Amino acid sequence: MLVIVGIATTMAGSGFNLMMRMMDAKTAAYRFRDAIQLARSDAMARARYGGIALDTSSKRWTRFVDNQSAGTVGMLDPMDTLIGVDSLTGFAVNSISCTRMAGSVCAVVFSPDGSTLDAGSLHLVLQGTKSSVVFSVLIVAATGFTIAQVQ
Repeated sequence: MLVIVGIATTMAGSGFNLMMRMMDAKTAAYRFRDAIQLARSDAMARARYGGIALDTSSKRWTRFVDNQSAGTVGMLDPMDTLIGVDSLTGFAVNSISCTRMAGSVCAVVFSPDGSTLDAGSLHLVLQGTKSSVVFSVLIVAATGFTIAQVQ
């Protein structure tokens, strides 16, 4: 009987650890989703182009407001105002498909009216040590409305 209790406890413990890792991955994806929505709000509040740039090699994302007088409109460059930086620490970006990609950087950019520069989609797979999360975002061009799904 004691052996059965020990085995059940071990199985429950490993299941709990897996559940916690999955929660961590979902939390990271939700933080990124929230950052995209904040980038749209930044663009509208400041009446300037703004967005979020995810560097898949460093796993960092940057919210920015575009300085339209210099640099490239719609892409993060040294002339832009940085609003916030965060990362997907502890997770690898297994795969990504992104409408606006330059090298290892995927950008989602919003116009001052909240619409996007181009209809976009972002599909991201975050891989943790023993769990992965699929994060998909569809952005409606005319409104900038963001539909995010985490699986």
